[in-house]
Amino acid sequence: MKTKLTSKIPLAEQYNLPYSEIIQISDHEDGDIRLIGYRADYPTWEFKRWDLMCDTIYINPATNKVRFVEKTTSKNKDWVITNDYKVILTDNGVPVLNPDYQPTEEIEVNIGTEEEPVYETQTVEKEITIENCPFVLVNAFDFYYGIRHSRTANMSMPELFEASVNADDMWGYFDKKEQHYDVIDVVKIIWAQMQNARK
Repeated sequence: MKTKLTSKIPLAEQYNLPYSEIIQISDHEDGDIRLIGYRADYPTWEFKRWDLMCDTIYINPATNKVRFVEKTTSKNKDWVITNDYKVILTDNGVPVLNPDYQPTEEIEVNIGTEEEPVYETQTVEKEITIENCPFVLVNAFDFYYGIRHSRTANMSMPELFEASVNADDMWGYFDKKEQHYDVIDVVKIIWAQMQNARK
């Protein structure tokens, strides 16, 4: 859930916040409005590492005042983009389909008994994995760094920051909880939604 902010005053001015970019994310479970304020980012090509320095601002909806500010984390850790994990390759926000994906596989099944086995070939659903994924997966740092330094991508740095914040927020990565979705969890959810939409 995200509380609708009706004021037309820029968030930085409205709450007297010292950030060049501020993005609203989903509300905290206790009802606080949450904002993410951009401080700085440090992409390092040599180490394939992109550190994002941001703050999460908690607003009391009853008083419309800032309750407290803390360092933004993603999946309970420092917000760092690396090639240690993969993301879904998208084209204008739409996942790019993997032409090598195999949704089914054939297996030999014993339909007889252990003493008198009778085997037949059955087609079963093949598990979605990193290696067998319906979408193209790419290294996270390479993907985002490539967009930032692309000569053809129609996305400014503020737009890239907003897109990254919204993507992480959609899957609850800014929430403090014991377990978060990994990329295959996300793939399975999106793939199921796409299959249901076709029915």
